[in-house]
Amino acid sequence: MMDYPFTGRQGECLYDESKPAFKNTDMVQERYVSNEKLKSMVARQPVTTGLVVTSNFRLYKSGVMTEELLQCSDAKKEINHSVTLIGYGKTDKTDVASAFCSEYWLARSNFGATWGEQGLFKLCMDGAGKSRLPYGICHVNRFPAYPTLLLD
Repeated sequence: MMDYPFTGRQGECLYDESKPAFKNTDMVQERYVSNEKLKSMVARQPVTTGLVVTSNFRLYKSGVMTEELLQCSDAKKEINHSVTLIGYGKTDKTDVASAFCSEYWLARSNFGATWGEQGLFKLCMDGAGKSRLPYGICHVNRFPAYPTLLLD
């Protein structure tokens, strides 16, 4: 049972100082991280990052999106969308329609629960740091950030 459930209505504050709470004390923004570093960050907590979103991104329904589909990773392109990385995994051949991809990021967009896989999407992580994808697909590895929390 939640002590402070979301009701979707305006109401009185139910905050109770006697109960422990997390406080956001600051944030850390990394630059140009490897997949291994980003995986270690995501394993600890959700990580916010920017992406270059193209029109094909908005058409996503399911599976793993690749550079071949999105055409979003040119180093000259600018980040235009923020997402939260919440996990990662390995693909099987039925997950990827347009190209091979062995691993993916699991992320949440702000497009809502009716978009993608109930608001989530999978983005191929293969090739990050290579000359073709210096910042990962759609620049996912370029500027990840996370809050530093303190248990009060």
